[in-house]
Amino acid sequence: AIAASPIPVISAVGHETDFTIADFVADLRAPTPSAAAEIVVAEIWGLRERVARLTVALGRTLAQLVQTRRLQLKRLSESWGLRQPLDLVRQAIQRLDDLSGRMQGVLENQIRDGQHRLERAQGKLGALNPTAVLSRGYSIVSLAKGGRVVTRDKQAREGTHLRIQLSEGELRAAVLKKGEDMFEGVEVQG
Repeated sequence: AIAASPIPVISAVGHETDFTIADFVADLRAPTPSAAAEIVVAEIWGLRERVARLTVALGRTLAQLVQTRRLQLKRLSESWGLRQPLDLVRQAIQRLDDLSGRMQGVLENQIRDGQHRLERAQGKLGALNPTAVLSRGYSIVSLAKGGRVVTRDKQAREGTHLRIQLSEGELRAAVLKKGEDMFEGVEVQG
């Protein structure tokens, strides 16, 4: 599922020395969840700066093009051969002004669309942020020795020491007893 994801995936499951299968199929591996967040934030700021630079450059180029065309039309309108059909020149200038206005509108719409796409991407990244998941009451349980993330009861025995990562801080615990599935026989009502 990770390898086939159309959304870029950053793997940051455990400590720097740990490797999981996700690390080998993800688009990028970060040593820790915090490092993954730093990478994503840097990319977002880089994209914003690039959009701003391109906007300025495109605006300058558009202004230069309009100015060049106006000068050309002015020269033509002042030339001896075209003084008579001055109305044609005025119409061309009006058309140029209209096109310039339309081009500016298109540019503004493209910039606005790009900003909306960037904001949506930031929202998706925020929802996937490990800290946000932990703040909703989830935790990451790992073996105190070795740091492997515990996803199944078979990975720990009675007496095994665990590290429980919460949204704020961590707990150390030991397995006192292993039991059956706590949700077995529970009926969920919706």
